[in-house]
Amino acid sequence: MRCHRSKALLFLLLLAGTALGSIEIDFPHPHDEFSGRRAAFSSPEFDPYRQEFQKLIETKIIPLKFTQIKSIFGMPLPKLPDDAALPIYARSGVGISGLRHADESKNRDHIDFYAVDHLGYLQVIYHLDGESAQAAVFYHKIDSGFTPIKSESDYKPRLAWDLKRMSQIKTWLDKAIPSAAIPL
Repeated sequence: MRCHRSKALLFLLLLAGTALGSIEIDFPHPHDEFSGRRAAFSSPEFDPYRQEFQKLIETKIIPLKFTQIKSIFGMPLPKLPDDAALPIYARSGVGISGLRHADESKNRDHIDFYAVDHLGYLQVIYHLDGESAQAAVFYHKIDSGFTPIKSESDYKPRLAWDLKRMSQIKTWLDKAIPSAAIPL
C-alpha cells in the first residue's frame, strides 16, 4: 500500500511539472585545511558562536528580498574575492531543495556575493523566485592578523580574530539594517 502512495505522489509531482532532488552548496574556504575545519565544526566549544552566527543570518539577511539586499550592500560582486575567510564557527556548506520547475524560465534562483563595507563579504543563495534569500553566510576580509586553520592549535587565535571581525560586521549591520526595517 505504501509503495502505491509513493508512486502516486511521484506521479503527481511530475505531472505538476517539477523535478526532485537536493543540492549541496559548498562555502569556499581555500585558506583553511579541510580536516582542520571539519574538526572545528564538530567541536562543541564552537556551538554558541555557530548559533549566534546563524541567528544573525536568519534575523538580518533571510527576511530581506533581492532588491533590499542590493540597496543595503550594493551591486553583487562578480565572484567571492580571494581575501575572504569563512569564520571558524560557520558551516562549510548548505543543502537546499532541488525542487525545480519543468519550465526553466521559472527557475530564477541564483547565488550572489556582496561586499560588507570594508569588513568582509556576504554570500546569498536565492530561492527559485530569484527574490527570496534561502541561505546566506558571512566571510571576513583577511588582514595581517589572520590565522589559517591548519591544526587544532590554530583554533584559539582564529576564533579571537573571527569574533572581532564579526562584532564589527554586526555593528555595521545594526546601522545598515535597523530591526524595524526588516519585514516580518
